Amino acid sequence: MSLTAKPFLFLLPTASTGLVRILQLGIMLVLANVASGAERSLLVAGFGLLSSFAMITDSGAGNFLLSIPLRRIGKSVYAKAVAFHFTLAAIGGLVAVVFIGYPVAGSFPSNSLLILVALAVTQAVDSTGRITRAPTMVAKRDALYALPDILLFSLKLPILVAAILTANLDMLLFLPLPSLLVATVTFRRTHRALPETDRDALGVYRRILEFGATGALSAFYSQSPLLIAAVYLPISDTAALAIVYRVVQALDVVPGTLSLQLVPRVRDRQTRPWAYWAMFFFGGAVVALFVIALKPVIEHYFQQPPVGILLFSFVALSYAPKSGNYALSAYLMGTNRIRVRLQITLRACFGALALSLVVVPRFGATGLAAATLLVEMLFTTGVAIALHQASRRLKSPPTKSGDRTWRKRLANARQR
Repeated sequence: MSLTAKPFLFLLPTASTGLVRILQLGIMLVLANVASGAERSLLVAGFGLLSSFAMITDSGAGNFLLSIPLRRIGKSVYAKAVAFHFTLAAIGGLVAVVFIGYPVAGSFPSNSLLILVALAVTQAVDSTGRITRAPTMVAKRDALYALPDILLFSLKLPILVAAILTANLDMLLFLPLPSLLVATVTFRRTHRALPETDRDALGVYRRILEFGATGALSAFYSQSPLLIAAVYLPISDTAALAIVYRVVQALDVVPGTLSLQLVPRVRDRQTRPWAYWAMFFFGGAVVALFVIALKPVIEHYFQQPPVGILLFSFVALSYAPKSGNYALSAYLMGTNRIRVRLQITLRACFGALALSLVVVPRFGATGLAAATLLVEMLFTTGVAIALHQASRRLKSPPTKSGDRTWRKRLANARQR
């Protein structure tokens, strides 16, 4: 393989996942342009909340599979990880639909409920599809990992185009079909290629939850302002905030996928965590400024009345520290600091919830947007403090009884 081909293949998972995010934006475009009145606000806000709950109920099975060597991923471990993730994703979709009914007191206009259920099923199956191909990323077969997303894009795009051309939202009811087809085929092919060994099958669910709990908390602190908006603000304000969230957070595909690829590679490198953070942060800052410049274009295509520049800018600027946080999370996972990440994320959750509840009565959606930015900065600060404290412990003079343990910890730190 040529040297120029390797970087291209490395970026394929990011590019293919980007196609899926384009599809998600396409769904929101259809909802925003075809629906009207109260139904439009409900569907746009509802789709935004569906995505939030999909993130919050992510099982962690993908990160679990990425964190272990390929030779230890047997058929039993793989099947349990996939089944566990799908169960949680389905529960998350059900809870999301119930939560969406709160702002409208359970009264869904026309066939909006059916559309939201179809979108919930689609998201649950698609997220499970990403788990089914995690072993291919562990094997660093980036092209094979990207293929299912390319197929999904090819099969779903005609459905969205048909919905726009016919101005018929019922076309969205067909979206679960391609998702089911691609996920099923991917699971069967990957399952057949794995060894029969099941020596690591015991305790799989507990180990998955170690990753999933942290991931769920990470999603909660980043999505809590939107959830608070659905409870305290009019549905039209929630819809406006949901559009900004989904547009900006669709760009998470770049740092998110790159950080997943980084997890199994961190173990083999001696790069310091802040080098990763700087690369991700400054890339995210450039993207954030570009998104702010496109504010009028985004509002035009989503048929959204102009929102405040502060609201839009706060959410967009949060993309920079969030990108850096993806790199820091990958570093913590790759160096087996799962509990450290869990502790920091838990603190960020409490901070996000408290801050959102404080600002929403007085500042409304703009205050929630500001909370989005501040919480990402809070997470970065928490990691910096934790790594600094760990470094000080390693540098402290050991006692005679602890000399051997200290030397071992220092050697492990240098290897990282």
